[in-house]
Amino acid sequence: MVIFLIGPSGVGKTPLAKSVSDGSKIIHIDLDSSVKQSNNNVSAPVFLGKHGPRWFFEEGRKEIELLHSKDTENAVFLVDVGAGFLLADEAFEFFKSQNTILVYAPPEIVYPRNKQKACNLGRQYDEFCKTEYLKKRELHANCRYRIDVADLSESEAKAKFKTELEKAVNLFRQF
Repeated sequence: MVIFLIGPSGVGKTPLAKSVSDGSKIIHIDLDSSVKQSNNNVSAPVFLGKHGPRWFFEEGRKEIELLHSKDTENAVFLVDVGAGFLLADEAFEFFKSQNTILVYAPPEIVYPRNKQKACNLGRQYDEFCKTEYLKKRELHANCRYRIDVADLSESEAKAKFKTELEKAVNLFRQF
């Protein structure tokens, strides 16, 4: 089973996914890193700037197709989806038919975390809100599962994520 984690940059998708990954039954895949490795280790922001969101989306889809070709009967591939993949117009249609979990916290909580990361690219608060929340509002609203991590410490968020992930896996197996 392939499950996609989406959410605003800086919300904590990667640490949450890593916290539950055991390498056998739950396998964490960082989509940005996979695309980077497939493209001579050039970072996502550089490729986005050079080629645009559509190209990044297509590169990510190639990585996802490889996952779907693997035997996923006993394993859960937890794909941490970076912002570059979500900026493409095609992302909304793609995720409508996928097992998708939104990791959510409001921008006033996420923006300070995001400012400390390289992926921020010097964005001011208004631009961050527009890119990470407004442009993706419909996508976020249509996720099959949502985990709100606002006002939680890192350890509380990890515990909640582990519990909610188990519920989400059971729900997705019914589809």
